Amino acid sequence: MKGLKMKRRKRAGALLAILLAALFMPGLSSEVHAQRVTDNISVYVGYTGGPYALKATYSWRDLDDLYGGALPTVQEVYSYYGGDWTAVDSARGIYLTDLLEYAGVDMSSVHSLAFYTDDQTSGAFTSFTKAELLDRPRYYYPNLAANEETGEVYARNGGDVEEGAVQVQPMMALEDNWEKNGIGENFSSLSPSSRFRLLFGQAEPTERRTSQAAKYVNSIYVTFHGVPVFGAESNLDAKVGSDYQVTVNISAADSFLEQYIQENLVWSSNNTDVVEVDLYGNLTVKESGTAEITVSYGDVTETVSITVGGEESLNASLSGDERESGQEVTEVSYAEEDQGVYILSEELMARTEFAQWVNSILEHQVSTDSNEGAVMNWREEDMAADAEQLVLVEEEILTPTALICLSLTGLFLLGMCAGPISYQINMRNVRSILK
Repeated sequence: MKGLKMKRRKRAGALLAILLAALFMPGLSSEVHAQRVTDNISVYVGYTGGPYALKATYSWRDLDDLYGGALPTVQEVYSYYGGDWTAVDSARGIYLTDLLEYAGVDMSSVHSLAFYTDDQTSGAFTSFTKAELLDRPRYYYPNLAANEETGEVYARNGGDVEEGAVQVQPMMALEDNWEKNGIGENFSSLSPSSRFRLLFGQAEPTERRTSQAAKYVNSIYVTFHGVPVFGAESNLDAKVGSDYQVTVNISAADSFLEQYIQENLVWSSNNTDVVEVDLYGNLTVKESGTAEITVSYGDVTETVSITVGGEESLNASLSGDERESGQEVTEVSYAEEDQGVYILSEELMARTEFAQWVNSILEHQVSTDSNEGAVMNWREEDMAADAEQLVLVEEEILTPTALICLSLTGLFLLGMCAGPISYQINMRNVRSILK
């Protein structure tokens, strides 16, 4: 029993030692922290209001030239002022502009940059305008120090705080050595534990931006100046039953983004009874009237007005002379789409000898356009056969005239044939009398 109790005590003591080590040993703490290393970084592009397009994703090995990557790495030292303390960060990494240009970003069009990190699940960790991060000169101040009680900035060597200042460029660090109250560069203890870290130095000695030196950056969102420019037809005339695709020409700061916008436009119709529009800008024209088609991307919208029907639309098959003279023309038109539509003239349907027969062909209930007096019927099947029958209806309008002509022709031919026969009969009768 005593041996068993001793073993239990030893196990409890070992567990307690491990827990204490985890809490108080900096070495173990740093190992746990090192597990947060970010291996990949992505570049997104877009405009204010979004959405943003994923332009490129790279692993750190894709970029690090020491491991066969595409971009040159550099060593730089950066200083920071924290109010009542300073920091020096010695780092090896890639310049931010090199990364963005490698991804194909037009730097002259960039308005702002937002940095997203692995240790913040919602929203950007920090953001800058291009003017303040990349266009404004930034420095490392090796002589910078701060009073821990007052926060007052002073020169470490008793001279000028800006003495020995070195201009630096913003960097995405692959490995670095952040030292609070450090006194100079130290590249001997570089660690990838905070990769990718944004480092950018100071615009002036008293600039306080330590909290924006983001660690574990996984994504950079690039926002361009202005908005994308849409070019679309402003007004369209359409016929009932027709299909049409609205074309939108897009001009953006990035050709990849132009294609992305084209594929992610949002379409809507304010009058789906007249015109419906699908996800790709394809219109289905259903009945006479007007509608507005809206196409949008983020905060940018464009509107296209659609007019359906009207005399000009319904009588589009008439010649110009016929329309100008006002001559009534019996018309039977036919279109075969997903659903076909017949447009029959009021004159044709007014003829009772045809109306009943036409309706028996169409089978389905017909509807009348009160504005135009045209009779329309939607069909889904047997469109070709019905069309042939309707053409016969149109031809039968000419039947009375044709019958008269045929009758006269028949009488004439009959007379021509009957004349000689009658002559022979009459001559026989005359001869019999003379005898």
